[in-house]
Amino acid sequence: MTSDLGTSARQALIALMVRVTPASNPDLRESYRVQIDKATRQELADAGLISWRKGLRGAIFHELTERGWIRARQEFVVAPPERVSSAWLLHYATLRHLASIMERNDHKIADVFAATDPGPETAPSGKTEDTPLEDRIKRAYSEVAESPGDLVSLFSIRERLADFDRAELDRALKEMDRRREIHLDPDPRRNELPQEVLDAAIAVGGEDKHLLTIGQANGPA
Repeated sequence: MTSDLGTSARQALIALMVRVTPASNPDLRESYRVQIDKATRQELADAGLISWRKGLRGAIFHELTERGWIRARQEFVVAPPERVSSAWLLHYATLRHLASIMERNDHKIADVFAATDPGPETAPSGKTEDTPLEDRIKRAYSEVAESPGDLVSLFSIRERLADFDRAELDRALKEMDRRREIHLDPDPRRNELPQEVLDAAIAVGGEDKHLLTIGQANGPA
């Protein structure tokens, strides 16, 4: 049971299990510092454990299949992968305790992982956070972009900065664009964009900009 998947695939399986809802690599990196690379994605897909689809700007969203949920449940009782960190050993110990509770109370995995991971409790971030808005914009970009230079949707940036007034955020974006700290671009596929993405655009020089980039894109692999 423990040798059917590699370590990265098993960790990805657990990440998708606790996430519950479909997740992209930026989602998984932000929440768990886990990333599903192409080889791992193929391994899990070939085994029928995940499905995946491409979303806006080519972002790949992963989701456990019914077979994937069954396989994830097995991780509660099997030995951890070899040569993993102490954090993962503690994680597997926690899963074993959880498995015991589930068995005693006749709980299924769907009873435990029924809603999106709410994340850890933190102090209200909002505008009480000391981080300046421009740094928050850069942080939001790094959470969404796969790599520096990637074009990301302003809709995704606005989602992560919803605690700021739109006018305030627009002023910061325009000023950063003027100073060339970021670059705002129109989406050439405007007619194909969903309404919420169109609504998130910012008008610069009489033209709607839907995309943002920071840094230089990597050269061809």
